[in-house]
Amino acid sequence: MKVWGPMEKWFVNATGSSILIESGTAGKTPNISKRSESPYIRPYRINNTPSNFVFNGYRWTEAHYLEPIAIQHLVITSTGGDLNNAAIYQNPGWPTVANQGAN
Repeated sequence: MKVWGPMEKWFVNATGSSILIESGTAGKTPNISKRSESPYIRPYRINNTPSNFVFNGYRWTEAHYLEPIAIQHLVITSTGGDLNNAAIYQNPGWPTVANQGAN
């Protein structure tokens, strides 16, 4: 959600003061990420402590974005069983050896 900008006026109390407390505001408990980082909410950026493992966002092995191509499919489409010249190729991060995990 884009908070910083026109929608900022939605977040005020009865006296018209902003209820948004940016991360890094001294003496206050933050409830929103810094305006300087993005006009959009960055929920994991509020608390930068050693226990916040997702401060820079979630990470995963890129190979897990795509499923591996079955080795038998590579063999079927190859010439002479050489997987390097198969008509199809293995998805990034996956080996061309059977029963192996992602790189």
